[in-house]
Amino acid sequence: VANLNDKEIYNGMVIVDIPQGFVVDESSLQKLVSNNLIEKYEMNYRTINLYIRNFEVNNVLDLNVLFRASYPVRITGLSVKAYDYYNPEVYGVALPRLIVVN
Repeated sequence: VANLNDKEIYNGMVIVDIPQGFVVDESSLQKLVSNNLIEKYEMNYRTINLYIRNFEVNNVLDLNVLFRASYPVRITGLSVKAYDYYNPEVYGVALPRLIVVN
């Protein structure tokens, strides 16, 4: 995730769609918190919400979220949306991609 805006983002949000047939390795989310890359996270059966504080201009965060396949799949999934919580018109999107697990 990159802040290409001309202002610091004080309250950023990243929404990661959980691909069908996958479970989240929650230890990877806990690691993001312990490494101070995110403030906190929330998870439900479809998405992960990552909260970012004080995201500086031109800063890039490598937010590694790990998943484990529950069964063989061939799907299009794993879209990501990042935005400024209080200025939602400032956003970026990573489109879904083909995922194949044999």
